[in-house]
Amino acid sequence: MRDVTAVFHRTKTVSIYPLGSDRFLVEAVLQDEVHDVHVEVEIVHPSLEIVAARSQVRNGPFTSVCDLTHPNMQRLVGMRVARGFTQQARNVVGGPAAAIASRS
Repeated sequence: MRDVTAVFHRTKTVSIYPLGSDRFLVEAVLQDEVHDVHVEVEIVHPSLEIVAARSQVRNGPFTSVCDLTHPNMQRLVGMRVARGFTQQARNVVGGPAAAIASRS
């Protein structure tokens, strides 16, 4: 084990809650010294279609800019969680610039 203290720590958690026999709530949280971001997506099973999506940036260095993505969350509704979904969702919620920035 290391003898030094970390100067940065980021936690990402994903929780899945049943909302009925065919619906689930997927909650994702990203937290670090600067960010506190919460996202919720409701998914119908077995089609894996997104029927609701919302987000909240509770803290961040550019909160006003990040808040601009909230309306884009609604564009996830109707999409299906399948191969390639992560890249497609990045483009929908954050636009192409967000997808490029996430690679760096």
